[in-house]
Amino acid sequence: MKGIIFLNRLPLKVKTIIELHMKGAKSMAKPDNRKNNVERLQKMVENTKENMEAARETMDNEHLSASDKAAIESKNHRREESIESFKAEIADEKRDRENGEV
Repeated sequence: MKGIIFLNRLPLKVKTIIELHMKGAKSMAKPDNRKNNVERLQKMVENTKENMEAARETMDNEHLSASDKAAIESKNHRREESIESFKAEIADEKRDRENGEV
């Protein structure tokens, strides 16, 4: 039985992909739509800032352990890095729009 795949033993997503492939279905990938990237990225910056503020408020809880506070500080540091990356990507997307690449 070497080389035989039993579809009923595979995860549903893999099973569906294999079944579609066997039927000759086309790829299900979404087309690349960059028209709203700037707005989407700006919303991500807003959401991340809101999450940072909520985390700062949580740190005011006197019952929070030192390890929890350290974890929150670490997470907020990563959020700051993400915001910088989002801003750089926003600048790139705006430049591409101005150059007619989007």
